[in-house]
Amino acid sequence: MDESAFLSFLLYAVITAITPGPNNILALNAMISYERKDAKILILGIYVGFAIMMIVFGFGSAILGALLESINDYLKYLSALYVLYIAYKVVRSRAPVPVDSKLADSQTNAQKNVKSTNNNIGFFGGMVLQFVNIKAALYAITIQSAFVLPYHQNLSMSGFFVLLSIIINFVGIFLWVIGGAVFCEFLQKYYKPVNFTMAFLLFLSAVQILIG
Repeated sequence: MDESAFLSFLLYAVITAITPGPNNILALNAMISYERKDAKILILGIYVGFAIMMIVFGFGSAILGALLESINDYLKYLSALYVLYIAYKVVRSRAPVPVDSKLADSQTNAQKNVKSTNNNIGFFGGMVLQFVNIKAALYAITIQSAFVLPYHQNLSMSGFFVLLSIIINFVGIFLWVIGGAVFCEFLQKYYKPVNFTMAFLLFLSAVQILIG
């Protein structure tokens, strides 16, 4: 894999990890709606489930490399289309609506009352979610079909990219957990420029997939 292909992988992995998705939104919501201990348990479930899914898809794709190689061109087109779809969703997404301070206070009080009675998803729910999370599943398949198998045909390199992908996604979720309020404020101020920049970088990533 050359430097441009690896950079394309990093752009795809990082942007996918930090843009809104089921895992990021659920983790942020858990910090708002659940007791801190329950939120940590749910987030741990998300981490464990995502890691298991990446390992299964990653090494599964490597083992089935001969089969996937025969349909690699189709997978490249599918992967590029999915990356472009993500770019489209990023551009089309709307900025968060500012919340009136009084309404925010009432919501905060309501959340405090709900925390004790909320049916929280828990560790197992967060883990199982990964296997029905289409964004996560397509992410795992795209990494292997677009960035690994066209350049490498061995388990060690598949393992490296699986591990790197897991770390990048863990960091992405963690940023949403600890920086939710700051992130929303930043989006409200610079939402369109940031989104168009991310979408353009995803477009470049899709081009690299097709010509790689």
